[in-house]
Amino acid sequence: MPLPSVIRACATVVAGPERPPRPAWLSPAQARRLDPLASLVVAAVDGLPRAGLAEETAVVVGSAWGSVHSTVNFADGMATWGDGGGSPAAFTTSVHHHSASSLCEILGLHGPVATISCGGTSGLAALRWAKLMLDQGRAPAVLVVAADLPSRWSRRIVESMSACPFAVGGGATALLLTSGGTGRTMRIAPQRSPAGHGICVDAGGSTPAEERLLLRRGGARRTRA
Repeated sequence: MPLPSVIRACATVVAGPERPPRPAWLSPAQARRLDPLASLVVAAVDGLPRAGLAEETAVVVGSAWGSVHSTVNFADGMATWGDGGGSPAAFTTSVHHHSASSLCEILGLHGPVATISCGGTSGLAALRWAKLMLDQGRAPAVLVVAADLPSRWSRRIVESMSACPFAVGGGATALLLTSGGTGRTMRIAPQRSPAGHGICVDAGGSTPAEERLLLRRGGARRTRA
C-alpha cells in the first residue's frame, strides 16, 4: 500500500511589475536564459530547502498558460520582421516546457519531468502527477510548482469565455513532496483527481479508469497543451 505523500516544505512568490530578485545560487548567465515565468518558478523554489536533493527528484510545473507570453512575443517578432525577427534564444523560452526543463537543468535533476496545463485545475493535476510518481516509486521526491503570469493573450481569452476556470492571477507556489515520514500529509483518493470531474483538458497523470470516466463525461479525448 502506498505511503501518504508528505509536504516537506512550501514557498510562495507573488508576481509584481518587475522580475523577482535573482537567487544567489543562480548565475547571471542562467538568469538571462529564463523568461519571466521561469524566473518566477525559480524564485518560488528558492524558498525551499534544496540541499541533499537526489538527482532522481522529479519536477512538475502546473500552469494554465505556461510561457504563452514568450510564445506570443516570438510570433509577433516573426510576423513583424520576418526571419530576422526570430532569435534562437527567444525561441527556446517560447516552448511551453521551458520552466520545468530549465529548473531541472539548473538544479542538476534527472528524474521524471512534466508540464501540465489544464486551466484552473493545473495545480491540482500537478499534485496528482506527483502523487503517482511517488506511489509508483519513480522518484524519491517531487518538486511541484504551480505558476502563472497573466498576459494580454490570456486576459483576452478569459474575457471571451463564460464561467472560464482558467487562472488570471500572477504568482507561483512551490512544494517539496516525499513519501512517508513526518510532515503535512496529502491524500488524494482515486476518483478525486481533476480528470475525475471531467473539467480539464489534460488528464494530469490520471489512471486508465479515470481516463475512461473523463471520456464518458466529456465526450472527447483529452488534449495536451
